[in-house]
Amino acid sequence: MFTPEMLALRRKPSGGAVYTRTDLDVTALTTDSIQDPGLAVGSPRGGAVTIDGSKFLWVVEGEDRARVWDLATANDMTDVSGVQDETTVNWQTALGSSANQETPSGLMILDDMKTFYLFSRTADNVTKFVYSTALDYDGTTPTYDSHIAVGGDGFTSSSAIWVPEDETGFYIAYNGTIGEYAMSTAGDLTTATLTRTQSISGAWGIWFQPDLSVCWVHDRTTKRIEEYSLSTPGNISTMSLSSSYTYTSNSSAMYGLTVTTDMQALVFDSTSDEIVVIS
Repeated sequence: MFTPEMLALRRKPSGGAVYTRTDLDVTALTTDSIQDPGLAVGSPRGGAVTIDGSKFLWVVEGEDRARVWDLATANDMTDVSGVQDETTVNWQTALGSSANQETPSGLMILDDMKTFYLFSRTADNVTKFVYSTALDYDGTTPTYDSHIAVGGDGFTSSSAIWVPEDETGFYIAYNGTIGEYAMSTAGDLTTATLTRTQSISGAWGIWFQPDLSVCWVHDRTTKRIEEYSLSTPGNISTMSLSSSYTYTSNSSAMYGLTVTTDMQALVFDSTSDEIVVIS
């Protein structure tokens, strides 16, 4: 489905440096901590960190928008507790009702730091939109690109998404099921079709290594980050569990999975409005 050689390359943001991702090693995870931004933000279901580590976006279901934090130190989630330069963006207002982005849950920011994919748990849609300038999320209005309804495939409510850099498909996780979609025209969600599904108990978040030979799944039932190898890169029917890490949380309402460039895994507590940072 995807070409590993293409996916191993990282994008260079216009006029900026080349950033690289360090792949998560679940066997090296040793600690987890709770970061509380100190705000009752309305049932967060997911989030994303830009590849340069400078901004953290938290999608807020109850507010139909995202909160944006500037991180003083790249990827340092302890900054969030200080709520540095927090702003909000309302994509439903900015993109218009045709974008169907009420009550967002899943969020993916590509490495150009301009291209966004967002899941709406009201419309059960995945939507793509693009900012004209990297990192300028609260000062400009993005351009709507395309969307696809996935509710008919069984992906509803608080689904989480992951998109490869070549945009030839996307992956979605919801309530123990992972879906693999292919886009016949790269980046055009209207051409997306469901290729296959895979049952993974408790799966509510997914993230891939760039070459798609390894993926990580958030099992919220057992409170685990699980690492899977894929004998055929990108083909979820070839997933094989290789290791796992169990984190600490008293909440049953844990969602999403985001991996930062310095090997931190983030999951989101929608009851306590907190982030569990695993490193």
